[in-house]
Amino acid sequence: MSSSSLQVLQVVQAMFNAAPGVFVEELTLASGDARGLANLLAQSAEFKQLNFRGRRD
Repeated sequence: MSSSSLQVLQVVQAMFNAAPGVFVEELTLASGDARGLANLLAQSAEFKQLNFRGRRD
């Protein structure tokens, strides 16, 4: 496994505690770039729901 592939797996695991297979579209759009993937995933509704649940403005 290449280091960029490992970084991509680590990004998904860290952000969602999930297997990367759930985010196939985002993985394709990011083209193996871990930073690009993190930016795409951070904008997703799933990430926002996970990270803002229970917070009050």
